[in-house]
Amino acid sequence: MKEIGKRLECYTYDVSVVIVNYNGKKYLDNLFGSLKKVKHTDFTFEVIFVDNNSTDGSADYLKELAADMPFDVNIIRSKDNLGFAGGNNKGAKAAKGEFLVLLNNDTMVEPDWLAELYYTIRNKTCVAMVNSKLLFFYDFIKLDLSGRSKGQIEKKLKLNGQDYEIEAKYCKNIKDEGKSYSFTNESQICLPIWDEDRDFKAELVINGQVEQISLTPAEVKERKVSLIQNAGSGINQAYDGYDIGSGEIDCEKYNHPYQINNACGASVIMRRDEFYWSGMFDSRFFMYYEDTDLSYRMKKQEGKMKDKIILYCPTSVVRHIHTGSSKEWSPLFTYHVYRNKLLFIFKNISRSLYLKQLLILYRQGKKENNFYKMCGCKDSLKIVFKRKKNVTFRW
Repeated sequence: MKEIGKRLECYTYDVSVVIVNYNGKKYLDNLFGSLKKVKHTDFTFEVIFVDNNSTDGSADYLKELAADMPFDVNIIRSKDNLGFAGGNNKGAKAAKGEFLVLLNNDTMVEPDWLAELYYTIRNKTCVAMVNSKLLFFYDFIKLDLSGRSKGQIEKKLKLNGQDYEIEAKYCKNIKDEGKSYSFTNESQICLPIWDEDRDFKAELVINGQVEQISLTPAEVKERKVSLIQNAGSGINQAYDGYDIGSGEIDCEKYNHPYQINNACGASVIMRRDEFYWSGMFDSRFFMYYEDTDLSYRMKKQEGKMKDKIILYCPTSVVRHIHTGSSKEWSPLFTYHVYRNKLLFIFKNISRSLYLKQLLILYRQGKKENNFYKMCGCKDSLKIVFKRKKNVTFRW
């Protein structure tokens, strides 16, 4: 029992894990299969699953899975899609743990994932949040480009007999040429390993020539690499949010803890009472930049003489599909990223910079004929000056 302000707060669990879901049934076997293996010998935890009015039967399916879980699962069905921000707020209000963990539904956690987060923050009152190491969901085979000073590789190829298109987020130092990528001997091009226990076969076209890659399971295990999706988050000089280390091969420099500017909401721990005091997520963000906005408020908590810090914890490891609920640079993604970037600047930097960025981004959208970028800019005006609520994405 702990005194908070003028009331006594009674905690039933040490940790509450909140998972927000929208049509993510396909992820639940991997996610809850991994949660079932989580080590927690000296602390207790619950899982709160907030379903954002899914149409794929996610909540009913989880109800069946939950019966076999060695921890309590509280399924909350929302009548509306509250987004990541509103969904997590709803879950946090139902939480009974002293600490609050946010976890994306398109993830798979390592057995020590939760313990490492909990032990890192538990006795450190100067720490506001702790961010996990997020790896892309699959391991990869890095193409051997040695001996080639430069060249072009077609985006479309055959991977284990299936059509596949090379994704730029798994590559480094490449240039998009439409139907192909140009590369040099310093480029990194990686292909996902969907099943480590079977042969890896790829048929690709490099410099106009068809090339074959064939690896046995033993060779796959020897050559596979893990790629960083997020080793903490940051904001650049243009106030764009970014994932530290994204697309880089996991290596020694990401095996040490360090202080970060802002946390990634895909896997993060904080004190539940401090989440409340900070005002929780701003539900107007719906999705994207909401974790950045929260991070800034969590660091500057009212009544604290000194700002708190946010840490990256390399021993808390999560596999993450990334943009599992919205495709990267889809209309939904584009609208929310640009709208919410402007909201973040207005709230946390300055009104004058907001107006400057608004003009820049709107002109860019107009030049690019990008309706969703322009729409996001205009809707940010409705939110910050007209104080309109429920301003949302429109197809």
